[in-house]
Amino acid sequence: MPQPVAPAERTLFPWRPWDVVLALVGAVGAAVLIALALGAAVPPVMANLSSEVSEGRTVVPIGDGRAEVVVPAGWVVQRSGGAVTALTPDGVLSARLDLVSGDPRSIVEDALDGAGVLREETLASGREIVHADAAADLLYAAIPIDATTAVRVVAETLEGHAIAEYRAALAGLLDGVRADGGAS
Repeated sequence: MPQPVAPAERTLFPWRPWDVVLALVGAVGAAVLIALALGAAVPPVMANLSSEVSEGRTVVPIGDGRAEVVVPAGWVVQRSGGAVTALTPDGVLSARLDLVSGDPRSIVEDALDGAGVLREETLASGREIVHADAAADLLYAAIPIDATTAVRVVAETLEGHAIAEYRAALAGLLDGVRADGGAS
């Protein structure tokens, strides 16, 4: 009668060299995927934390607070330091407003660097503005706040859209710029 053979002793989780290598590769791969996902997700989330949708009545300070803007209803408002960026509801036009020293004419001329025609106009609010189209999708403007300070505006549209398509919307935004305290 043949003798029964005892089964080979086996551990619950046999660790052979390849098992360790595969486990390490899987762990490193998972860590890389998590890092990539966080790298892609965190910046937009952080931008959204500093964004709000305007209801058309909130006064947003620009710079050190000597100037402010009432952003039209539905526009997205983002603040970064002293600058304010306003985006149209469709996201095509963005306008960055910041407070700078200088007279409006020289501010726009410096931004243009010789390319573009300066225009001076009076907004519906009664405020004077100097502006110029630098390209089909780019406009520079400056609105005086006092004798030495102005709000500089850099307005851009997404590729394929002309700034002219959004001139009325931009005028609505710029009409909301004023000196602190609502003085025009």
